[in-house]
Amino acid sequence: RSAMVEYNRALGEPDPGLSQATMRAAMMVAYGTLDWFYPFFDLVGRGIDTELIDALNSIDTLADEDRWGMMNVMGRFMHEIYDGHGFYSDWGTDAFADSYIAIQVQQVDGEPVVRTSADANINPGDTIVAIDGVSAADFYEEAMSRYSASSQGYRFVLATDELKYIYGSSKDLTLRAPDGSERTITTSGDWGAYGSIPWGGTFRESGMLDDLGAPDVLYVNLNGDVTTSEMPASDLLTSGEHAGVILDMRDYPNFSIYDYAGYFNTEYYTAPIFGHPTYVGPKSFEITEEIWGFEPQSTVYTGPVALLVSNKSVSAAECFSQMLMDLPNVTILGQQSASTNGTITNAWLPGKIQMTWTGMRLLNPDGTEFHGIGVVPDIEVTPTAAEFAAGIDPELQAAI
Repeated sequence: RSAMVEYNRALGEPDPGLSQATMRAAMMVAYGTLDWFYPFFDLVGRGIDTELIDALNSIDTLADEDRWGMMNVMGRFMHEIYDGHGFYSDWGTDAFADSYIAIQVQQVDGEPVVRTSADANINPGDTIVAIDGVSAADFYEEAMSRYSASSQGYRFVLATDELKYIYGSSKDLTLRAPDGSERTITTSGDWGAYGSIPWGGTFRESGMLDDLGAPDVLYVNLNGDVTTSEMPASDLLTSGEHAGVILDMRDYPNFSIYDYAGYFNTEYYTAPIFGHPTYVGPKSFEITEEIWGFEPQSTVYTGPVALLVSNKSVSAAECFSQMLMDLPNVTILGQQSASTNGTITNAWLPGKIQMTWTGMRLLNPDGTEFHGIGVVPDIEVTPTAAEFAAGIDPELQAAI
């Protein structure tokens, strides 16, 4: 027998052809891959077993090259692993969105409420009541059935991201203002406005909160579009005396979260525990743990800290929060985080479809489970449409 050789991932990508047979093959490969390598079945259950059968039956009703139909089948299948990194994408399609609605939407009492808007027809505080004539409740029920997430809040976020894309010339939205009046608008969106609205949190610059009546409170925006290295954030932190510090981690970071956590930990600290699923035999599967440890920075802030998190705090944002959340001087405010952390693993499927999942069994630094639990606020903040309409940041106000 020839010796075993390492699998060469650079051999190429799958052919994009998507016949019914290829769809079935893609589902079988997806199922087999997760069956062997997904590390959370003991927490989320084995819903993929029955969903695989439903997926194959659904494929029987699809025509060859029905890529949109196949994506819906994949979505319902991936939903069953309850993983915020459980994405699926079609790299063989040429059907892309024609435009984008530049709004930030937040779930408020189960409804989609516009928090910030760059669309002249849509106002902060508007509740989205219907999308192209379909009630928002029905839209979200269907869309959320096609997304994988470890928390209901993050699944709502992913469905909302889909809502923002326009296929065709326009999209109709029925909106309810804070005063209860309703109107239906038609928006063509604007790709040029993409990125003009924060995905989560705010674009507010870091600094003292003089304008909010808290001149002795330091605000540090950890949004990666605002703070791109730890140096500006650490310089602010060590530049003087502060009555309190607010760390805004409602979006995604773009700097060394591990080093920056050292400005708040007074003793040796660790990152979350990274567990690598490892096969040590044909049927012998175990988690090999890796622990990264760090020493505190030369200057450590020990005063009151308010850490803001949201349903959009995911992965690296949660990793940073996990290194601070048990400190006695830290209070967490906002909403439950996405409850998903650990390295994203990907695999190609027949038909040039790609799937990803959390390929790491990640635990809190103290060894407790994190997946599906996330960073839980000490103080839950429930915004209102009226606050968004008035330009108020309710989580930031609560932190102050």
